[in-house]
Amino acid sequence: MAEKPLPALHVNGLAEYWSDLGNSLVAVPLLALCAAVSAWAARRAGRDRWWAPLAAAGAAAVLLTATVVPAKDAIARPGPSGAATGSTGLGYFPSGHASTATVCLVTGAWLLSSAVAGRWARRVLALLTSVLCLGVGAALIWRDYHWLLDVIGAWTLAAMVVWCVARWAPRPGPEAGAGPEAGPGPGAGAGPGVGAGPGAGAGPGAGQAGPDLSPDQTTPS
Repeated sequence: MAEKPLPALHVNGLAEYWSDLGNSLVAVPLLALCAAVSAWAARRAGRDRWWAPLAAAGAAAVLLTATVVPAKDAIARPGPSGAATGSTGLGYFPSGHASTATVCLVTGAWLLSSAVAGRWARRVLALLTSVLCLGVGAALIWRDYHWLLDVIGAWTLAAMVVWCVARWAPRPGPEAGAGPEAGPGPGAGAGPGVGAGPGAGAGPGAGQAGPDLSPDQTTPS
């Protein structure tokens, strides 16, 4: 039996390790870690509902299981090797590894972004998450663990799960001491002499419209 070239061995090894990011024993603890850091940062900042990242992570894990497992069981698509079921006894569509990696990594990055300062840091975090998720899908296809459509279906399902979590999951409140949004100060509508003053109704030029210099009118809307 001919041995594989050395570069192919390196690529196969990298693909194997990369695909393991979709293993629930790896991806779920990463999600939990990101949620814990985000909750810690929210509590340190004195925010209300500092526990919200933990609830969001739990909701993501529950939705992932509640959607992927029934879909794999109902569709029961064979894999590239011809096996009817995988190691879990379920079909290959959608890819469990790809969906798990995408939901856990994207949700974790979204939660962690609230604890990261700076726009560039958030962009780097988003870029790194995208590369990792795409790499998991590519590694699964390279290793003949899944068809391309298995991975695309997993990404689509994962996007729906992440959207639901981002849309309905609770979020931490504002930082302590931030206060309500600044509004008009005391007396902003009328100050001394701004409205009607002595003799405002009569006098030379009382019937002519002059420039309105009241603060309310000079402030852009």
